Amino acid sequence: MTDGTRAPTREIGDDATAKVAERARHNLRVVALGLSSLSVGFVLLRFDPARWSAEGWTTAAAFAALLGAIVWLAFGTAAGRRRERSRLIAEYAVVHHVDPGPGRRAPADRQAQQMAREWTWLLLLPLFLAPQLALASWERLATAVPGAVLVSIGCVVLLADKLRLTRAARRWLADPPGPPRD
Repeated sequence: MTDGTRAPTREIGDDATAKVAERARHNLRVVALGLSSLSVGFVLLRFDPARWSAEGWTTAAAFAALLGAIVWLAFGTAAGRRRERSRLIAEYAVVHHVDPGPGRRAPADRQAQQMAREWTWLLLLPLFLAPQLALASWERLATAVPGAVLVSIGCVVLLADKLRLTRAARRWLADPPGPPRD
């Protein structure tokens, strides 16, 4: 507003468990869909699964299980949500443009600054995608086409989320909710 007053803003309450769980579920969905699509698509584009030995398949399955376990431990468990609680509250506040409340405003401001700097992902993922598509084994269409689709889906999911987070962070930095900052 031009008269120096601010419109009342919504505030995150003291018990932000639901907000933390919501951000954790969102991050879990994005990371699980994005990374699994990218990794499976990459394998299909660059390697010939028909030539893999049993050890190769076992290694790939172990890698996928490890990646899944890491993501699940970070966002899918109560312990992971507790560990990430302050970051997830700050991220929720920035994304939904709500006042996180006293004692949480500075972390939310820092989270917004970090999220605003992550726009480089918008450049790096397409730079990753282009060589994968160019160097794919296109003579094996049965694996190259699904691989290209999966890598593209993974990039689109991750890019769309990063773009949404970057826009929310810029909005926060331009007009942070709550009382004026010093």
